[in-house]
Amino acid sequence: HRCTAGRRQDSVKAVTSLAKQCSDPSAVEQLAKHLLAVLNGSEGKLTVAEQRVSVLDGLGGVCQHTVSGSVSLQSLHSSVVTLFLPVFTQEVNETVLVHAVGVLSLWTARLPTSVPDKLLDAFKKNIALKTCTSAVRAAYYCCMNATFQGNTLVQGMAVLPILLQAIDRAIAQPHQTSVISEAVAASCLIAQLSLTQVEAESKVASFWSTVLDTNKQLLMSEKFLSQASPEALGQLLILTERIIVDQSQRLNADIVRPWHRVLIRLLTHSSWCLRRRAHALV
Repeated sequence: HRCTAGRRQDSVKAVTSLAKQCSDPSAVEQLAKHLLAVLNGSEGKLTVAEQRVSVLDGLGGVCQHTVSGSVSLQSLHSSVVTLFLPVFTQEVNETVLVHAVGVLSLWTARLPTSVPDKLLDAFKKNIALKTCTSAVRAAYYCCMNATFQGNTLVQGMAVLPILLQAIDRAIAQPHQTSVISEAVAASCLIAQLSLTQVEAESKVASFWSTVLDTNKQLLMSEKFLSQASPEALGQLLILTERIIVDQSQRLNADIVRPWHRVLIRLLTHSSWCLRRRAHALV
């Protein structure tokens, strides 16, 4: 972790390759624990951000293990996620924090049956930390999207108030691209949660009236479409799909027209990856 960038990249590749060949949950957990210990300074404090990012990349590589079985996966990923959480209250560098949340997403996305209570608490508390900038909040919302799916989706109701706060910030600051990026990522999960139970539907009624308002077009302004990062626009593409496919009962010709325009815009975006994703949706 203290060597050159090239060697650090080689080390990450080596760890990833090793993990891909490992199906023993205890061995995978020990490797993840070792990397987390290094990240926390067991071999000397990592004062350079790039060093911490490289260790995080290694931890992300470990997530490519081949452990199988829901019981083993649940135990392994719950353990690693819980051990990972202190990093998010200690790290102060925005770039490293955003990267760390992305790596956390890799681990939480493979939780097969339930989300640990400590992770739920962390989502609620960390959003309010002073180090939680707009970019970090957007990363957390993306992480929540990765976390709450399938068997764990209903647990996402616990973070619904946090998600709705993102929409409130967007209403208050509609011209801030970073704030709208947060709201788009949060909206993706809100849209999913609205399908889980009748109680959820009543809690998100105001959300739908805001997001589908054809006059305000809060999440698809020209400024946002032209200035947002490909990652944020990728989230907008996911939201567009969820609205058109899953919320057809809310749509009429006037309401759906702006979302079709978003899709056309993304089909012609300069990012090839984004164009490919939009084409797959069509």
